Amino acid sequence: MVERRRTQRKTTAKPGSVSFGVAAIVDCSVLNLSAAGACLEFAFRPVLPKGFSVVMKPEYIRRSCRVAWQTGSRVGVEFVARR
Repeated sequence: MVERRRTQRKTTAKPGSVSFGVAAIVDCSVLNLSAAGACLEFAFRPVLPKGFSVVMKPEYIRRSCRVAWQTGSRVGVEFVARR
């Protein structure tokens, strides 16, 4: 399998959440993390908007992101600069 990531990932097991819209917050787990993105796992197959924020706990680091790929309840996100 060809590795397509631009930066090396680090396996994590952190709780997190995604937020979008006025008050939508959905819990997830951050399975791995790199400088360019992360892999998130949800308890269900999420329907996410084009752009949203992910918060990684316990540090409460917030990053703007977009969906790069999705397979069932796992979602790969790419971090993007805020506008």
